Amino acid sequence: MLVSGDLGRHTMAIMAVRENLSFDAIIESDCAPLVEPVNEGRFVAFVPPAGAERAVDHLRRDPRCAGARIVGSINASRPGLVTMKSLFGATGIVDLLSGEQLPRIC
Repeated sequence: MLVSGDLGRHTMAIMAVRENLSFDAIIESDCAPLVEPVNEGRFVAFVPPAGAERAVDHLRRDPRCAGARIVGSINASRPGLVTMKSLFGATGIVDLLSGEQLPRIC
């Protein structure tokens, strides 16, 4: 599983405007046309492990995807379970989000 760059900047930019929030750093939207006619700033792609590094290298050729990274993999032995390994090496289950989700506004 790979991402074309950091995630969440557009949501934070919209929430900051909606709720009149201020931050020390400037929060800019991550929207950019990656594949016409779709106008989204980031995406997640599931590619075969053998092609993941090549896909990331290809994405990084575009300045809008300079932050592309491999962020996960699929483990067939645990279907339906999403886990995350922390920077410290601990593994935990990623639970479903609770509460109301931010609606798609773009």
